Formats: sequence, C-alpha cells, structure tokens
Amino acid sequence: MYDLATIKTRGQEWISRFRDVGFVGDLEVSEHEISELAPSVGKYTGRAGWDDEICAALAVVVVNLAYYSPDEIEEGFRWQVLHKLFGRPLQDVNLWQEEIGGPILRLLSRHFYVEDLPGPFRYVRPIMLQAGVPARLGNAFAAFFVELIRTYGIRFSESDYREGCDKTTVQSPWLKSFLRTNGWEYCRDVARIISNLEKGIFDESDVSTLMPRFRLTVKKIRMVMARLPSVAASSDNLPMPRFVLDRINLRLALEFSEKGLEGRYQWLDGTKVRAKRYMLKEHDFGGSLGGKIVYPSGKTETWKMVPWRPEERSWAVFRNNDGSLEISSIDSNMRKVRAGRHLVALPEAESIPEEFVIEVLGDLYLPGFHHLVMKVFDCDLPPGFELPSIGFAVGDSVSECFPELSFVSSIPPLPHTTNAFVGELPEIRIEHWNLGFAERYVLIQEDGTRQHRVPEHLYRSQDTFHLPLGSPPLQGRIYIEPKGRTPKGFWQSPIDYVLLPKAKLVWPIGLNGPDQSLIIELEPGDKFRAEWQQISVERIGPGQWRVPPKLDFVDGQITYQNSVSFHVAGAVHRFTVQGDIVQGQVVWQDRLRDRSTVSLSLSSAECGRRIDLGVADRQGFVKCIDLGPVPRNSRLEVSTDSIRDAFQTRARLAGRLAVRVSHDRVVCSDIVFLHDRLIEKRLFDDPDEEFGSWIECVPHDLRVVLNAMRDMHSKPVKPFSLQGLVIPEQLHVFLLFYEICARILDWQQGSEELSNLLEGDLRSSLTWYVEARYFVEEDRHVNPAMAALLLSRRPQLRRVIAKSRSTPNWRWRNNCAQVIRALRNRRSFGDYKRMVVEWTGHCRRQRWQAARQSRIGRLQGGQILTKAAEDYHYALEGRSNHSVEKSNEYFFSSIRDLELTCNVAVEGLVWEIASALRLMIFFHTHHPQFFSESQKLVGQLGSHWGKLHIVLSKLSGNNSDYDSDKDSLGLSDITPHEKDIELEEALLHD
Repeated sequence: MYDLATIKTRGQEWISRFRDVGFVGDLEVSEHEISELAPSVGKYTGRAGWDDEICAALAVVVVNLAYYSPDEIEEGFRWQVLHKLFGRPLQDVNLWQEEIGGPILRLLSRHFYVEDLPGPFRYVRPIMLQAGVPARLGNAFAAFFVELIRTYGIRFSESDYREGCDKTTVQSPWLKSFLRTNGWEYCRDVARIISNLEKGIFDESDVSTLMPRFRLTVKKIRMVMARLPSVAASSDNLPMPRFVLDRINLRLALEFSEKGLEGRYQWLDGTKVRAKRYMLKEHDFGGSLGGKIVYPSGKTETWKMVPWRPEERSWAVFRNNDGSLEISSIDSNMRKVRAGRHLVALPEAESIPEEFVIEVLGDLYLPGFHHLVMKVFDCDLPPGFELPSIGFAVGDSVSECFPELSFVSSIPPLPHTTNAFVGELPEIRIEHWNLGFAERYVLIQEDGTRQHRVPEHLYRSQDTFHLPLGSPPLQGRIYIEPKGRTPKGFWQSPIDYVLLPKAKLVWPIGLNGPDQSLIIELEPGDKFRAEWQQISVERIGPGQWRVPPKLDFVDGQITYQNSVSFHVAGAVHRFTVQGDIVQGQVVWQDRLRDRSTVSLSLSSAECGRRIDLGVADRQGFVKCIDLGPVPRNSRLEVSTDSIRDAFQTRARLAGRLAVRVSHDRVVCSDIVFLHDRLIEKRLFDDPDEEFGSWIECVPHDLRVVLNAMRDMHSKPVKPFSLQGLVIPEQLHVFLLFYEICARILDWQQGSEELSNLLEGDLRSSLTWYVEARYFVEEDRHVNPAMAALLLSRRPQLRRVIAKSRSTPNWRWRNNCAQVIRALRNRRSFGDYKRMVVEWTGHCRRQRWQAARQSRIGRLQGGQILTKAAEDYHYALEGRSNHSVEKSNEYFFSSIRDLELTCNVAVEGLVWEIASALRLMIFFHTHHPQFFSESQKLVGQLGSHWGKLHIVLSKLSGNNSDYDSDKDSLGLSDITPHEKDIELEEALLHD
C-alpha cells in the first residue's frame, strides 16, 4: 500500500512528464503496480478536485486500468474503476462524476487540451482515448498499420492517414476512436522509427531505448512486415505549405518545400509555385489560400489555409527558429501561449516589458492595412504573462525548451537569402543542448534523396560542431529527430542550406528615391538564372536585373547551374513620407498647423545616423531641420509641432520632401511640399528662372493653373479651372479671384459664371463689366441713354482690382478703362456719328486697314462691310472713268458682301450702313428694285438717319416728312466716294 506522501510524489513526477508525452497512456505503469496503487489512491479521491498531485495519480491509475482492460470499454467501465479504487462493488453516479470523472477531465483539458463534450460517455470517452492502443488490441493495430503502409508507403502524409482511417476494417470501436483522434501522431512516430531502421539511420540499440509499450508495438509491426512481401517504395510526400513570418523582411508568407518547386506544388488554377516563399499580397488577406500537390503517380492532395488577418486587437505568435505560426488570436480553442522564446506580433498600443524583450524587430508589413500598425518582438515570455486588453495569455506551466538548430554567424550568408553560403558552411549550433541530448535525439542530414545520420561524436559533448561537406554546389538540410516518441510540443524545423562556390550578390543598398531604377547583380552572371515574383523586374544582361521605379520589394527563386536553388527576398528601400498631413501626393504648409505625426521610412544604412529633412528642387537641397539619429527600425516618427516653424521659415516655396543622409547624399521622396502663403506672395513676382525652379515640382493639374495665371499678366490665356484641385482654403480664395476675373475679363463669359460668387464688390463690379461689354461690343443700336446709365453705375476698380503691373490686374484695369471710354464715346448721338465718320474717312482716303481697325470695323460684320465699301469705291471710280464693265464687276462684288454683312450684323449701325450702300448700288446701276427697296429701307431706318431719309425719298421721286437735321446721318456720312457727296448736296439744296 502507498501512503499519501508517496502518492503525491508519484503524482508530482507524472505531472512533470505530461509535457513529454502525447497522451497519458505513454506513461507506462505495470499492471502489478496499478493493482497496488488503485486502492491507495481510492482513499483520497475526495482531494482530487483541488489537489493536483492526487488528481494526476488518479488519472494515471484510471487510464492504465483502461489500457489493461480485457474488454471493450463501455459505460460499465465506470463501475470497474470504482471497484478497483474502493475494493467493493459500487455503482454511484455522483461519486464517479464528482470525485473521478470531473477532476480527471479538468486535468486532461489543462495538460492535453482535451475538450469537454457533454453526452453519453462524457468522462469515459477521454479516458479511453488517453489509454492509447490497449494491450489486447496490439495485433489489430499492427494489422491496420501494415495495411496503411502497404497502401500509401512508409512516408504517408496526414491526408493519406485520414483516408486510411476512413477505409479501415478495424472492428473495435475503442481502437477506431483512438485512431481518429490521437492516432496520427502515434502512427507517424511508428512509421518514422521503422523508416529510420530500414535506412540504417537507427539500429537495434536505438530500439532498445524506446518505452516498453511503444517498443513492443514497433517490434510486433516489424515481425508482421517481415512475413509479408516488401512494401513498395513510394515517392516522398511533400509537406503542406506553412504560414510563416519572414524575420528578415517582417512579412507574412507561405513557405513550400524546395523539392516541390518544379511543378508538384501548384495553385488551384494549375500554375506552378516557383519560389520557396510566397510573400502575401493585399488580396491574399481577403479569403482563404489554396492549392494542390500533384504526385508522379497521379495522386493529388489539396490544401487550404485561412491566413491570419490582423485587426486592432489581434496578435500572433511565431516560432523563433523558423517563423512558422504557432498560435494567434483567431484560434478557436482559446489555447494559451506556451512559455519560452517566440516572435510575437502585437498592436502598436500594446508592448512587451523590456526585461522580456530580446530584440524589437520593427513593424510588420501588412499590405492593404494602411491604418493598422503591428510591432514584432523577439521575446522570452515567462509563465503567467498576460495582456488582458487583447486576450493574450501565457500558460502557467514551464515548457521544456526543445533543441533547435541554427548556424553560427561567423560566415555571413549572401545578402537577402536564408542559409545560402559561399565556400563552406559555418558552424552549427544546437540551441537548448544538454548532456542528455544524444540519448534522446539524433541529427539527420538529407542531401537530395539520400539521408544519413550525422556522426554522434560531433555533438555528444558540445553544442556546436562543423559539418564536413563535399565540393559545392550543394543543397541539403539538417534536422533533429527524436529517438523515440515525439515529445509533446516538439517541432521539427530543419535548417536548409545551399553551398555555392565563389559567388557574389549585389543588392541595392541604402536609401533610394521612389523614381530610381536600380540593379540587382549576381556573379558569375552566366551561371545564375532568376525567376522573380515581381514580373516588372527586367533582365538586362547576364546576372543583371533592373528594378523599376516605385517597386520597394523584390523576391524570387535563384538557380545556380540548374543544380541548386535558393530563395532571395529583400526590400529596396525607398524614402517614403506618410501621415495625415499628406494630401494626395502633397504636403501643404497649411496642413502643418494641425497636430499630427509624420512617418519617414528610411533604410538600415541610416540607423544611428543623424539626417536632415528639407525640400529639394533643381536648384538643390534646402535643409529645414535636423531630425537626429535614426532608430533601429529605420522609421522616424516626427511630430508636426517639431517641424512646423522650420518649414514655415526655411523651406522653399515648392519642392520634393527630401532627406540628406551620409556623404551629403540627398534622397527625394515622391511627396511635394508646397508653401501656400509663399505661392500667393511670389506667383507673379518671382523672376522666370526662380519660378521655373519650383513650378516643375508642383503637381501637374495645379502647375497648369499656376503657369496660366502667371502668363495672364501680359495676355489672355486658354481657359482653366480650379475644379477638382485640393488646396488650402486661403490659397483657393486667392486663385479663385484670378480665375473668376479671367472668365469675365479675358474669356468673355457671361454673368452666369458669377452665380456661385457671394454678393460683394467683386461680383457687382464684374456684373457691371459684363453688361457694359455687351453694350459696347454686342448692342448694335444707337442708344446714348443706356451708355450714360452704365457710366453712372461704373464701379470703383481700385477697391476690387488693385493696381499691380506684375499681375493681370493692370491689363484688366485697362480692359475696363477701354469699356468706359467706349461708353463715353456713345453717351450722345454725336459720339455715334463720329464713329461712322471715322470709318468713312478712312474708306475715302483708301486706308482700308485703318477702316477695319476702327470702331465700326470692329463691330460684328464690320470687316465684311469695309471690304464691300472698298469695292463700292472702285465701282464709282470706274463710272467716273467711263469703264462701265469694270465698274459693274466691282458693284457685283460689293453687293454680294453687303448682303453678307446684313446677314451677319442682323441689325444696328453696320446693318444700316450696309443696307444703305446696297440700295445706292441699285440706284447707280438703275436697278428696277431701287424704288421698292428704297421705300422699305426708309421705313426701317430710325430718326437718326434724317438726311438719308430725305435723299432716298427724292431719289425715288417721293416727298419726305423729315426735316433736314444737320446732326442726323446722311449719305455723305457713310459713302466711301465723293460722287455720293455731290449727289446729296445737290438734292438737299434743291
């Protein structure tokens, strides 16, 4: 019999071993010991609910009772357990639930992640599954396993295993349940050990170290296999891709095995996976990722993975040795993080205490998650650590630190590659090595299809060793394998390596501008080929590839002499500026007034160095402020408060935001800085050279507007618009003044363009200008009263358009002045008569160009009228010279142009002059229509044509009602020839 202290000691011992085993049945206790231990533990079952040592001893006893049970386990198993524990027949449900089943289930949930599934067999089921393969079912399990490897080969995959379970002919419900729940890991270990024995990696001495029950299973299966035909070799099963964190680039990726990159790994659409690592793109986070593995036999395995999609309260934990995802906030089983070293991604607002942090790696790159920042920590988390606000918790138990392999960094690998070396491999370190390592584990080297055991003497007594290899190029992997069952939590993470002869990889280093093209180079160039994930990367020669502008990350698969290949991935550091102050691709000085943070992305080459921030244009770089040393994550966070004044007083009017780094090298971003207040002050005043140096930095749409406005000071320009421009309010008001004035004063648009302009001096002045201009240029009637009214309402221009010779204002004021002069020339009938007489005088002196440029000539139809008057003049000259035929030709040409003038002018002075001259041609040519046309025209002409009324009436033989007003217009005022003047004088003095 065991006393309480001994039971608790045994319980404590078993708890410490829970972390090493897959299920409780792996803790082997003899049937004899169980028979003695059971009644001893039965005395203390009441303590199992709160005493962990008693509960552990109880669980080991009950599970082993299931293992040794000669019968299939059913509900009656509860009463068998009570009988063994208490020494008498009992069928007490409450006792079973409260002191046996309940405490054991809680312990299994805590240490083995067993789920509590209510219903029949609620407590019996998990106990049965923890027993493993019971003694009486050993032969049935061996038969199942042999059939499995005969069907799928000794290196069957998990999907093969699941398919085999579905097809099994095993009769025992108990064994079937075990195979479907805990059987995969168990069978995988059996297959691994048998496979290593067949390859000569393990020998019989290794088998002798296995736990008795497991050793017995292995021996039994080997005996069955020996009696059967040999198992046909099958092709190696490829592992499913893993979701990993690329530590070098801080990007999420899928990692594939090198062996399947020649077409066995495919995406769902059948395209080949060509690189070991596929860096996730923005669209990959929207759903699931999937593909297939195609084997030479024709068999196809599909895989599907839902990537971790970070949110504000998300977190993820990755394994430190290979970056594979271990657990994240989206895991449904609410498991706690195991204590120990990890790579942890946390929201920006959360942090790991400094004493647990080994290294802050920087910000996780998350394409498409523009407003989410996740920081990555390399940290060693203690048991019980929590971040309650995001549900992050570390388990209470101390986990065993399993051994891992890594390269000692004495020989640096090629840049931006993982474990690609030149010449020879560096030393290999076994992390968490101890003196018992060689007793529990073996190192295996895989070189192509060949596997062999690494000599034990290299690592038996030390944690680092040098692995001798042949001549490069070589490619392979080294991994740790347990000699027995795989300990719970153990993760086999091989270290792959590529060994090259003399080789060199030149990668773009340091900080670059977004618009630069850069070169990646591999030497010797004729021996390398590359397949880049970014198809815009262009091969430009042997071993040379051009990285186009804007591209900030490049990754792909490099092949050397078609014999070995390795993955290369790295950032091409571009200077970028991010923050709320960036509006489109512009930072306005006005935006710096609001408090916010500006993020500057640099490169590792600047870490620890001081940099200058400023503005650059074609004249050079202007420093605004010294930002101090760059932190390790190559990202500077700058407050607008700290740079506002510097940019206000020192920055150029416009230019690209830039930094000056080491050796006075200036790197420009693609973000433009514009000083809105200085643009207002200097748009018109800067000399051409100075203006040209900064205007080319202005975004195209705004540049078009500013160039046009600057050109307006000397001449009208083509129409432009501020619509769609995102600019500060004050600058918008400044530019809108010139746009509106240009619309009215240059582009001759109407007052409808002023509908969105608030009431004020500008609106009233421009409205007046539109009315006055229309009257001067469009109104064809003789209307002195309207001209006088417009003059009385003329605006005070000095209050609206200030005098400034460098702006369009001076020209616009002259435009207004011309309109005012034109109004003054029309405020009486005499002003109109002078307009007519001015034109007629030029015509009589045969100064036809001057006539065209006169006020009548500039009216609508005035140019055609002048041409008609010229022909009219030469027609009468022909009459005077008795050249009738030539005269008629001129009259014919003139009358054609006069009729065209009437059609164009429609009404007004030009129409009236053209109509009168046309009628006089009828008179001079004795046309029969003269009399009817004369009466018609007399009815159409106003009273200001009094003298012409009299002349036409007398020429047609009629009496006129008009008095001879000397101020009215007559034939002598409009005729281009003296002969008509003589005619009028004769008629008026008759």
